[in-house]
Amino acid sequence: MTLADRLKTSRKNKGYTQKDLARLLSVKPATISAWEVGRNEPSIEMLKKIADIFGVSFEYLAGVKSKISDDREP
Repeated sequence: MTLADRLKTSRKNKGYTQKDLARLLSVKPATISAWEVGRNEPSIEMLKKIADIFGVSFEYLAGVKSKISDDREP
């Protein structure tokens, strides 16, 4: 699964539209679309924000782990 696939899947799992996510990240919906088709990639800082919004680990979004859940201790 690519970064683009993980972004799109995570967004849909949360029930967000591209417009919803764009508003939360203060970017244009076209930016979200470009990320989801693999034309561009978000910065590391933006990936961290996205992971927090989706409730997944940065490592999952970045492709370091295949597991969705965040293994951090509470």
